[in-house]
Amino acid sequence: MEGKLGGKRSLVLVDVLQTEATHSIFLDQLRERGHILSIQLASSPTLPLTSYGAPLYDNILLMAPEWNEDGEVSVAGLIEFVEAGGNMMVMADCDMSASVRKLASLSGVDFDVEGSSVVDHFRFEDGLGGSSPHTVIHATGILKNTKILGNNASHMAPVLYRGIGHAVDENNILASKILTGGPSTYSAILDRDLEKYPENIGKDTLLVTAIQGRNNARVTFTGSMAICSNRYYLAVLSDTASPSGNKEFCNSLSQWTFAEKGVLRVSNVTHHRLDGTPPELLLKQKERPDLPVSLFADPEITRNSLVYRIKDDLVYSFFMEEYDGSNWVPFHADDVQLEFVMLDPYIRKTMQSNGKGLFTCHLKAPDVYGIFKFHIMYRRTGLTTIAFDTLVSVRPFKHNEYERFIEAAYPYYSSAFTIMAGFFIFSFYFLYSK
Repeated sequence: MEGKLGGKRSLVLVDVLQTEATHSIFLDQLRERGHILSIQLASSPTLPLTSYGAPLYDNILLMAPEWNEDGEVSVAGLIEFVEAGGNMMVMADCDMSASVRKLASLSGVDFDVEGSSVVDHFRFEDGLGGSSPHTVIHATGILKNTKILGNNASHMAPVLYRGIGHAVDENNILASKILTGGPSTYSAILDRDLEKYPENIGKDTLLVTAIQGRNNARVTFTGSMAICSNRYYLAVLSDTASPSGNKEFCNSLSQWTFAEKGVLRVSNVTHHRLDGTPPELLLKQKERPDLPVSLFADPEITRNSLVYRIKDDLVYSFFMEEYDGSNWVPFHADDVQLEFVMLDPYIRKTMQSNGKGLFTCHLKAPDVYGIFKFHIMYRRTGLTTIAFDTLVSVRPFKHNEYERFIEAAYPYYSSAFTIMAGFFIFSFYFLYSK
């Protein structure tokens, strides 16, 4: 499985057409990157996502927190869109509908209870439309991952956030916590007395979460519509008098979500013996009249099966590239592993990279014959998952490939000659003695 670059046909679903004006800078960022935006009301009664089984869009930007499946677009349709390889970015809000909650829940994201908000009484911003005091917070828990948020991820300015929090299962290996609350952040219903532990507190208060499916489709969830709005893009932080990080954050996040960066591809997969000789064919001679036709289930395929011998020294290599947003560049990593598998891995080794995209591994075929596969599975946060197999067979030594005399068989050799000598002595004694 390899990642593919995201397309540029993007559908923007909104509750009201005014959203195009309040989020115009963000939408212009998409247009500058080549996206062809189709801005539609989410409640439109005629808005198909596919035509004759083919998707009409590559990406969906759901900016409709109050969407209630009252049009042609449905939760099931959006899930099918992602399962088919489409990418999606979902912006919710405190007053989100049950349909948006259902869509998030099916994706592994659980938004906090209705009516709750994210609050921070120490790091907040006044005068930016918060319905209650201290609900426009400075979010500093930014994931320091350059594959997702670019080279400035480690020193990005705080992100202004007003909305609802959410949670994901800690065992969800497909989810990445992109933006989290600070130590003084919590999530609760503000018009009620806080008589018990808040919904979420501290870093457990998730603000933005990215999910990359097993098919490499990407989905991003945030509980704030305002995070990508013009107002927050142009806001200046009161404590530092510097611009907010919203513009850079949303631009980088949308690039990753729509598969414009962090995409890997593999080419030139090769394997051979250490001395450079290729593997054998299962049947070197195409016509073998002495063999029954039913010997192999599919002769046209099995005759081309590649075969190595036990204890052969093997070399496996491939070329891996990463799309950095504008070009394919050689990928370098020191944690790519190769497994040589027959039911279970018999060999697991870390591959060597030459720094120019070429990954190589030297291994010795195990002393077990059967059908094996070279197995590559590389999953890292921010990168598309690479998973592929190369099937080969491993055979035992032929009878004429063994050494003439094997050291381990010396006891058997000596016993055979001892019996021969004993039989000769007994026969001589029996025939010629009185």
